[in-house]
Amino acid sequence: VGSNGKGVEAVYRRYQKQGANASLKLYPGMRHEILNELDRLTVFEDILNWMDNACTSEKILQTKQLELRR
Repeated sequence: VGSNGKGVEAVYRRYQKQGANASLKLYPGMRHEILNELDRLTVFEDILNWMDNACTSEKILQTKQLELRR
């Protein structure tokens, strides 16, 4: 996918066009196995934050849908 992030950006744009819940964050100096890099704790923290935001957004959507049904 590579090319110093260009391939990743292209895949991200494809996901966006399809309406996927996708976000992009490139980590300068990190390649291939970013979960095994020296600064991997930053990557794990970003993943957890993304998951938390995605779950919170989904929960808000479900709550609004339930309210509309009442």
